[in-house]
Amino acid sequence: MDHKLTVAVKEFAYTLGADLVGIAPVSRYENAPVKMSPQGILPGAKSVVVCAIHHPDAAIELDGEVHPQIMGPYSIQYIMNTKLDFLSFKIGRMLEDLGYPTVPIASSNIWRYRGYRDLEAVFAPDVSHIYGGVCAGLGELGWNGLCITPEYGARNRFVSIITEAELEPTPMYSGKKLCDMCGECIRKCPTDAYRKEVNGTKDVVIENKHHVFANKNLWRCAWGEHFDLDLDLPIPDQVDEQVLLDHVKQHGIRHGEFGVCLKVCLPKHLRQPDPDYCKISVRRKRHTIPSDLPVHSAVYDTVLSIAGKNTLDHVHFISQKTLEEQGIPMKEHLPDGVGAILLTDHIKLPCQADEAKAFRETHIMEWNTMSRTVRVNLTIAELDICRELEKIGYSALPKTYLKHDALQKLCHETTENNAILYSALILTSAPLEDRHVLDVSHSDARGNLKERLTRAAKEAGADLVGFASAFAIDEIAEQLREIRKEETIVFATDK
Repeated sequence: MDHKLTVAVKEFAYTLGADLVGIAPVSRYENAPVKMSPQGILPGAKSVVVCAIHHPDAAIELDGEVHPQIMGPYSIQYIMNTKLDFLSFKIGRMLEDLGYPTVPIASSNIWRYRGYRDLEAVFAPDVSHIYGGVCAGLGELGWNGLCITPEYGARNRFVSIITEAELEPTPMYSGKKLCDMCGECIRKCPTDAYRKEVNGTKDVVIENKHHVFANKNLWRCAWGEHFDLDLDLPIPDQVDEQVLLDHVKQHGIRHGEFGVCLKVCLPKHLRQPDPDYCKISVRRKRHTIPSDLPVHSAVYDTVLSIAGKNTLDHVHFISQKTLEEQGIPMKEHLPDGVGAILLTDHIKLPCQADEAKAFRETHIMEWNTMSRTVRVNLTIAELDICRELEKIGYSALPKTYLKHDALQKLCHETTENNAILYSALILTSAPLEDRHVLDVSHSDARGNLKERLTRAAKEAGADLVGFASAFAIDEIAEQLREIRKEETIVFATDK
């Protein structure tokens, strides 16, 4: 076992933003089907690195209160998956660069709905990240089939990296039982998946430890979770693939579903009932900071650092006094909220303002790339700032339903000329002062431009960086235009 390498891998994962990191030897997957095992993907595999990021507590506790298919803050999970993919890829590259064949696995949303050859499992991923969390010593399986950790309950998302490096295993979790069969997942499930069509139990055995949970019908669970069917429709007593497809054809789709089994699941030692704060779930116990203390200056610097790393333009810290003077109803969205952080970024188009719409329509691929890049950077910064605020004891709510318009106006952020404005908003219990920091990722243009661009690209993860003149590209384009003149490019939209 390589202790030094194990420490280095964990340190790197935490640097990238993991909240939990564990190492599983492949022997802990001995009971997994071959096609869903580490060796089925990488025959020489010796270890699996499993990382987790936790959902911001306020997003879980406050969203989905009106209806599980009306989601705002909970949608932060989508960027959590993206961040986990970055983690997986970069850790995989680190190990590969050190000479160990490694396969980083995507975080979520990739599975086989049906069985495949000798694999009978439905909704089967390449390898189960949920079971991986248990194999890596991060937690236990609850009755709901989710990996419950002692730090965050079920409020985690996981990712796995399979490698031939022989790393030091994390001991299996051996603390107090994390699922005490409180029954909240059974009572609160909107599809009644823990009472209807349950075929006994499943038993996942890892190092002779049994993890028993409900063998629910995953097609029933998928009614809103995967197929976006309206949860207010009558759900048949028996649900299978054809039933779902028929209902989609007949009724169409509504929206994805808040994972209520995740929302209500906390081990006993983390439960803090607070019906004035949230109605469906309980709050997670964590260290908090007395609200009468001023915010430490390092908090402001940390927020600015995260914004700068994600190449944002401006950061606005807004006090409770200013919010109240402007009539902005923050406490309707975050009951203990006393401050807000507005993050902004801009895309400057190479045209005049009156030509912006035409530019986006005629350069759709370029526009989509630019827009997605800005949105990803903004949302990763939004997530990471929430995580940092929570670590030091403050509540933090991302993806709030509160409109940004009034705050953008307050902070003099507008779409002008050829610049398109994007923003993210975090509500927090941190008693912030009014501060407006502009150009947080600006740097003086000194030194050789190619060297600076090469350094920036490699810091972002590029292996090779090259440069070509626009004239050379134009010449190639002319040659390709003649070669491919008979081809048609079709953009299809699913209505």
